[in-house]
Amino acid sequence: MFYRSKDKGETDRTNMHSFFPWTGSVMFVCAVFFLFAVITSCDNSSSADGSKGSITGFVKTNDQWVRPIDEQENVTVSLKGTSNSDRTNADGRFLLEDVRAGIYDISLEKAGFGTMRIPAFSFAGNGQAFIKPGEYTQLSKIPDFTTNIDTIYTDTSFDGDITIDAEGFISATVPHNGLGKVVTLYSTSEDISADPSSYDVFSYDLIRGGRSEYGNQAYLDQFAAPGDTVYVKSYSDSGVNTSYADPETNNMVFANLGDSTKTKQFVVPEAEGSKQKHQQKLASGNIQGWIHFGKETIPIPKDITTKKLQGIQQKIFNKFRQSTSSKR
Repeated sequence: MFYRSKDKGETDRTNMHSFFPWTGSVMFVCAVFFLFAVITSCDNSSSADGSKGSITGFVKTNDQWVRPIDEQENVTVSLKGTSNSDRTNADGRFLLEDVRAGIYDISLEKAGFGTMRIPAFSFAGNGQAFIKPGEYTQLSKIPDFTTNIDTIYTDTSFDGDITIDAEGFISATVPHNGLGKVVTLYSTSEDISADPSSYDVFSYDLIRGGRSEYGNQAYLDQFAAPGDTVYVKSYSDSGVNTSYADPETNNMVFANLGDSTKTKQFVVPEAEGSKQKHQQKLASGNIQGWIHFGKETIPIPKDITTKKLQGIQQKIFNKFRQSTSSKR
């Protein structure tokens, strides 16, 4: 037989494969691994995009007397700490798109209205999440009426506890189909303000139509003892469901406050029983405020969540709406 001689430098592939029998297998495995890496990379990219979704909801606007007004367009809704925001349309609807799964503080604001926040809104990603399904977020106009404190005094409640009462008037009479609001803050520090870290307890009175007087009441043993100096300040306010729990202190943030009174001070008189007993009761106090609506007084615990608080306020708002509808 005739054999062709190999040129110098020519590789003997047959002999090489015989000497390294695993060469072909390695190349095949590498090719498979590369293809798998490409597919996996594509899957991860698709999964990341798929984790995004949208958050939507509706905003309704009220005047300072909690009467509906058609100004729900152009409310800015944003996710704090991001550049993601939207403005409501003529129906008050907003849509925040391309939102990754996470926990967000949602801010709603418009000039002339209070800034409402929904803290710690949990979004699971994918699909669409509704803020307050079946309901809407309320924004009310900042009030232009003022308030004062005429009288501060202590009283004994029906269950024997000592209360501190602040009474006064607002500068306007609430319309018959409206609802006024005055928030009174109490503190043992003279640096009292609407900052949630600066007051001890709150109380707010929802003033029915035809009235201009208000009365707020707080239970002293939740924050003060006989002999303590208590500082008191009242603010004009608007809206029912327009406050939320501050994420840091869990005290209430009132989003629609107008003008405030000057700070008043009051020394708590000695009451029946020892001061030590009052201090012991103070240490176990778990109430941060009270809502007064007609003959109802609703205590608000210190550990309340914004969701539960707004549920309570929504029930009050619904009662108010039902009462005004029945009078028409």
